[in-house]
Amino acid sequence: TYERGVLQQITDTAGREIQIETDRQGRIISASVYNQQKISYSYDEQGNMLRITDALNQSTKMVYDGHLMVKKTDRNGHSFYWEYDQQNRCVHTGGDDGWQEGWLEYYPERGYNRIKEATGGTSTYYYNEKQLVTRIVNPLGTVKVFQYTEHNELYREVDPDGNLTGYDYNEKGFTTGITYPDQTRQHYLYYDNDTLMISISPSGKQETYIYYEGTRQLRAIIHPDRRVTEYTYTPQGLPATIKNGDKLIELYYDNQHNLIELRENNRWKRWNHNFLGEVISVRDHMDNSSHYNYDALGRATRISSPNGRIEYLKYNAYDDVTEIASQEYMSTTSTLRGYTPEISFDYTPLGSLQRRTQGNKRVYFGYDRMERLTKVINEHNEEYTFTRDTAGQVIAEKGFDNLTKHYERSDTGLVTHMKGAGGLNASYQYNPMGQLNYVDYGDGSWESYSYNKEGQLISAHNEQYRTFLERDDNGRIIAEKQDRGYGDSGAQTIHSEYDTNGLRIKISSTLGADIAQQYDEFGQLKHIQAAQQESLWEAHIARNGHGQVTAYKFTGGVENQFGYDYAGRPQSHIVKTGLGRESYKREYAWNTANHLLSSIDDLKRGGTAYSYDALNQLIGAGLHTSQPEYKNPDAVGNLYETKDRTDRKYESGGKLTKDARWHYYYDSRGNLLLKAPFQLHGDKPDTNWRSGCYHYLWQANGTLKSVLCPDGSQVKFEYDALGRRTAKIANFKITRYLWDGNVLLHEWTYDTEKRPQLQLVGELGELFYEKEPADDVITWVYDEGTYTPIAKLVNGERYSIVSDYIGRPVQCFDDNGEMVWETDYDVYGRLKKLNGEKHFIPFRQMGQYEDAELGGVYYNRFRYYDSGSGVYISQDPIGLEGGLALYGYVKDSNSWVDVFGLRGDCCKKNLGPKLPLDIADTFVNSAYSNRKLTSNERFFKYHGVDNRTNRKYTWLTKSKYPTEDLLREKLAIRREWGVKIEYVSEFDAPAGTWVSEGKSASQGINYGGGDYQAVISNTPKSWIIKTTQAFK
Repeated sequence: TYERGVLQQITDTAGREIQIETDRQGRIISASVYNQQKISYSYDEQGNMLRITDALNQSTKMVYDGHLMVKKTDRNGHSFYWEYDQQNRCVHTGGDDGWQEGWLEYYPERGYNRIKEATGGTSTYYYNEKQLVTRIVNPLGTVKVFQYTEHNELYREVDPDGNLTGYDYNEKGFTTGITYPDQTRQHYLYYDNDTLMISISPSGKQETYIYYEGTRQLRAIIHPDRRVTEYTYTPQGLPATIKNGDKLIELYYDNQHNLIELRENNRWKRWNHNFLGEVISVRDHMDNSSHYNYDALGRATRISSPNGRIEYLKYNAYDDVTEIASQEYMSTTSTLRGYTPEISFDYTPLGSLQRRTQGNKRVYFGYDRMERLTKVINEHNEEYTFTRDTAGQVIAEKGFDNLTKHYERSDTGLVTHMKGAGGLNASYQYNPMGQLNYVDYGDGSWESYSYNKEGQLISAHNEQYRTFLERDDNGRIIAEKQDRGYGDSGAQTIHSEYDTNGLRIKISSTLGADIAQQYDEFGQLKHIQAAQQESLWEAHIARNGHGQVTAYKFTGGVENQFGYDYAGRPQSHIVKTGLGRESYKREYAWNTANHLLSSIDDLKRGGTAYSYDALNQLIGAGLHTSQPEYKNPDAVGNLYETKDRTDRKYESGGKLTKDARWHYYYDSRGNLLLKAPFQLHGDKPDTNWRSGCYHYLWQANGTLKSVLCPDGSQVKFEYDALGRRTAKIANFKITRYLWDGNVLLHEWTYDTEKRPQLQLVGELGELFYEKEPADDVITWVYDEGTYTPIAKLVNGERYSIVSDYIGRPVQCFDDNGEMVWETDYDVYGRLKKLNGEKHFIPFRQMGQYEDAELGGVYYNRFRYYDSGSGVYISQDPIGLEGGLALYGYVKDSNSWVDVFGLRGDCCKKNLGPKLPLDIADTFVNSAYSNRKLTSNERFFKYHGVDNRTNRKYTWLTKSKYPTEDLLREKLAIRREWGVKIEYVSEFDAPAGTWVSEGKSASQGINYGGGDYQAVISNTPKSWIIKTTQAFK
């Protein structure tokens, strides 16, 4: 409302009245909600805004020369400055100490401007008479070109590598087609009212949209596979129901249009809000509840979780968390030594993390003056550094141990060569879409990849194996074929079938797998049936309201039962044999930090107590008994098996060099080369194999090629182009492995002399392999989405496998329900109390497989884990994305697993994706949850390009933002990053898709974040409904 033309009050859609106070000139000087002042403004006599003060009385201050801002000091006290030429154009800007400093030069008569940044790089922007950028020349001289239609619509975009993307529009400016660099094309058709009618993917898949008559409200979507998703709405136009097949989601709102309940069948979740719309409590159908308190700026200051844990948060003047402390921690520290934060954070002026402190552990992050990461300093003051070119791209990195890699890049910034120690010289090639299609590692090993028109992987080859992936219209893999090359008559194939909800219901293979799966109304697995040689194995699965497994009932009458506490943590585990006798009975106790405190064995009347340090790291088991198990980490995570940490020695970067039994020696790339029971002498000792030692030989791609064992026998390994181990050759035997995605489905063994060899046959000399022997094939059966098998089938015999709460096999039963194998584990994952043939079940900690020949070293997909030492024998192939401990396993093996040997994750039955560290850190507190969609869901993907490096970025969310400023604020996308946000794609992710989701983390001043964001690993073009300019 207005009074005499002056704004007095704003009423938002929730009915909240925002009171506006103005001065005599009609300028807003404050805004209040329910008598609570949220913001205030002050001005000088010339009308310049001098100060902006928030609800906590924190101010941003501005200084002017005339009406030109020359200084701005933010609420944290950091200042930025501007200088202008005689035409009032900014020519110099920067922050305190030269932070983000830059110089601008203008040449309007020549049609370009130049920007020089603090690190010396200069970019040139060319523009046409309409002030549209037509060309960008980055500091390295690479060029990106833009062409426009007569209506100023982007027509063509050519990246520095010459890849062209083209756009077509109708007479109203809506995008009708996109031509991609690989010459594939996306089409869009519209109704007369400009709503999308049909989206046609590059491969011709159609999605049709139907609306309520006379409205723009979507009524239904007909998907390429003819599935239909239907929508209804409230009278206010909010989604009320979403129906896909037999799945129905209902949504309810309060009078302020806040979502207060989401109901799916008999499950529900409810939210309570305060008068500002902030969530103050969440409760679900299992009566789990969380509670939240906020400060005057809407930042959560107290969080109460269902498990009883209460956390307190403090902030700087913006939305950066500076301190976190649990109530449990505060009660301890306030009693003993006065309050200190449990974890504290320091930031740069632009909000990048500069230091993280937890107890006596401090990690520092260094940046150049353009806020680009240049170094990480760990708790032992060891540095990991990044060297960047003038465009800001990383061209070299030096590890904590001084191992260095150098990178050469294409004009668009893609890595084309990598060189490093030990003769490492890898080259990379890409297709026009920027996808990797060939790698040559320089040692005779190579990998090649190809993709379909939707951009999905369809083949992966290397010098040893070829893998082919056949996909359906929804991009799901329906057949995976593997062979050794042209003419291989022994190719093996795995077939998959799906139901209308996208759930896999059938798995079969040419090696005899025949597995059927059934699901409940929530899309959760409830029954598995596996057939082999006319014998049948099956499992019935019961779950609680959270979807957690409460019972398996296996063939032979074996029952595997789990109980959970109020926070959803395992509380009890009982196993009964086919005769109903209890064979396993454990009780678990947890603290509010979700650490396992004890495991009680009720059958053997014993138990194990676990201990943790102040940093929440597992330090041992039974430490107050006569046989303590120490797993005692130092500040950087190096492990010791004694209380005083005197039993081991490490070099920089976490290289273990000596423990109580072995001496360790490494090659120039950081891979373990020799494990010897005695010390070698000299500055450059002879690390060739000798009796009693393990000698390891590695390929340039980081895979373990062979091992010479202490008795002189050799073990060789082979892998496919996806990093999966496909063969082990040892003791004149070859063991072959066939994978179903990321889990081992089959293994079988035969004499090496029977292995088919490549031959020349026929008049034309065709290449030909004889059929590979495949006798005594083992089939492993899984609870879909997990990584530990629940059954072993071989030669008509059926075995049921019971694993503990974290996925470690502990017992195995035959088809009569009699136990044939059992074990337990220490804190390193080593077997103890073994009963049965050790390698009858070779799986260990989740994702790990033990080879009898390797002396306790477990295959862990992309690396090998040494259970004797508790560390990996090579550095993490994803570098710092897997954490600062490059050889380290997870810090708490009672709660965390590392399925791929890359990065640990909190153990769940359905793990879902694990995001790289830099992406995970874009979520609040680096916390995100994984969810497998049970029905189609709508998302919006915003596309951006870094004008300095031409690197492409995307942001995925559920909202379409009306302005760029709002998008940047809510998803925390800083303008200083130089990313131009150009387009937005609207798409539906189908049922079965894994989504990593959470709230976007703050990136400092004016970029508070807090809105929903998501990550989906692959979004095929076929999912896209339409792509338009992000902002008109």
